[in-house]
Amino acid sequence: MNSMNCHGCVMKHLAAALSYGKEILSGHTLGADLDHRIDFLGELANAEHHLELIDETLFTEVSQFRKDVQEKGSVPDFADLEQIRKFFSAAEKLANPGTVSAAPPTASIVPYENPLDIVFPKVTDAEFLRLALESVEKFAVGVNRIFFLQSDMDLSEFRIEKLSGWDDAALGENFLYWAENMCLLRSFDIRGASPVFGYAERRNNFSSILPGIRARRPDTPVFLYDGLVPQPVNKAKYNEIAGGTETDYPLTLYFNSLGTERRFSALNVGVSVEKEICCSVKARLRTCLYAAWNRAGFESLKKYWKELEAK
Repeated sequence: MNSMNCHGCVMKHLAAALSYGKEILSGHTLGADLDHRIDFLGELANAEHHLELIDETLFTEVSQFRKDVQEKGSVPDFADLEQIRKFFSAAEKLANPGTVSAAPPTASIVPYENPLDIVFPKVTDAEFLRLALESVEKFAVGVNRIFFLQSDMDLSEFRIEKLSGWDDAALGENFLYWAENMCLLRSFDIRGASPVFGYAERRNNFSSILPGIRARRPDTPVFLYDGLVPQPVNKAKYNEIAGGTETDYPLTLYFNSLGTERRFSALNVGVSVEKEICCSVKARLRTCLYAAWNRAGFESLKKYWKELEAK
């Protein structure tokens, strides 16, 4: 292409930036053998160069977006990748005959305008909760109130409030469903959280919730959403679908019943610590957004957390 006035080039570079962004979330970032941050920024910069001659509004949006991502270490999050999709759609509109100018894709890169509540559905281990809350305090942006639903423990030492139920009036319209054995590993605006799916080891685990899913989604495949990472939930829809259901898989019931689009895999954004941390797990801890753990891996993760706090 001899001319920089190239709509298709803009779309190509934005698509490449999205692809590299996913690679970064999967661990190809600072400290990894292959760091795709430079490729990600380069594709955004290339898109800017073309847009400067095509549309001033979209050029300004993409340029500011690239600068904002650079400010946080050139590591995009869920909302950033969604923003690139919106840029692509805007560029595609510009390429259509008769289109004069694309409207700004959005004024915000987060899907939730207001700060989100965090809910721990069940607390059974004070040390698990302590690490989870420390990570929220250290890394989470966009947090409103923090609640728990069930616990037989005295939690008065923690800054956490008790909910009477999922329909408690104190709970906001949208919230983050956060298990006690999960923590953040780097700075993140939780208003940008998106559903994250995984794969169940045994599908028969879903036998109790499958009728409820099939009543709403007769033919779609079922994916796992529980036990992966903190998940964004709408209060009204959750109460309608899963609020009164006794199951170990309430989020799997909820998201599959909604027909949630599968955009983010747990393999890309979360790491599970199930034993003493080895080199490969430590590399993922440096790059992933979330960590989850079991009892066997907890002490090892606490050691890593102390190293993280010292930085």
